[in-house]
Amino acid sequence: MGLLKRIFGGRWGGSKPGRPTGRIEVLKQYEGGKNHLRVRVLDGLMYPGYRVSKKERVPIRRLMMKDREVDFAVEGDIVDVILDGELDAETGDTLEVYIV
Repeated sequence: MGLLKRIFGGRWGGSKPGRPTGRIEVLKQYEGGKNHLRVRVLDGLMYPGYRVSKKERVPIRRLMMKDREVDFAVEGDIVDVILDGELDAETGDTLEVYIV
């Protein structure tokens, strides 16, 4: 059994395209654009290249934690997400994360 499957129990479909790999809560939308959000990972995990969805799916360009770039985020992490497009999200919204 794989490590991620043991940790997450396969409840988010593993790495199957088209199925959510996790959920995030928007804590803050930074001024100057709709492509920079501070979020809390509620369930699952996310990597740069995955897509965040409200109505449309927007790719994640970078993940930042405490002024440094990170390769991934897991449940409980609070990270800044820089998107590769604009997403109309507001504080308190719960969004799904999808693999490409």
